[in-house]
Amino acid sequence: MSLNPGYKRRSVIPSREEQTPTSAYSRIPEKKQEQETESYFFENVFEMAIYGKLFSKDKKVNWLSGDNYIKLYQKGYQLFEQGRFNEALLTYNDCLKLNPIGISARFEMCETFLSMGQVNAAAGVLMELHQFLLFDEKQMAKFYRRFGFIKIEQGDLRTAAACYQYSRKYENHPSIQQELAYIKSKGGSIIPSSNPERILRDAGIPILTAEPLK
Repeated sequence: MSLNPGYKRRSVIPSREEQTPTSAYSRIPEKKQEQETESYFFENVFEMAIYGKLFSKDKKVNWLSGDNYIKLYQKGYQLFEQGRFNEALLTYNDCLKLNPIGISARFEMCETFLSMGQVNAAAGVLMELHQFLLFDEKQMAKFYRRFGFIKIEQGDLRTAAACYQYSRKYENHPSIQQELAYIKSKGGSIIPSSNPERILRDAGIPILTAEPLK
């Protein structure tokens, strides 16, 4: 896979924050004498809230203590760094068994597919991931930057520029100007900042909206 000169991996191995589940998320109104309980190693309180919002309206959710998910994620990252991409993908899939939201693992799956030259598979990971990007604006910005890179690889420079420009809505990352300059050098038009959303919709790329954490 040919990477553009401005591309640098921007992955950071996350460290588990010193957080504990609060009563706001662990307490669910009792509708029955006994409720089904699901337990996962969420990375942070946001992921527990996302799971509760999307999947567990009638279930009790437990946030398991321990670094099981993070340690497995780190193993996947190390395999990636060693060029053992298929093993890394299998490990990231195992991460999702411990934490079905697994935003960090899903972003790294995208990176792994890109390094394998499987651009469409990388895009598929992002399309599956987008439903979990509800609260963290930096993650939303990263989503659009990764789609921007994918669109460069696919030769769709107009949509790539729209992705990078729209990502600024959530984070004005220092790499964006360099990426836009690269697109311009390849003959891609740099669209006015008022137009990116329309181009993304036309390309079938989801428009994300940050929600308040309740």
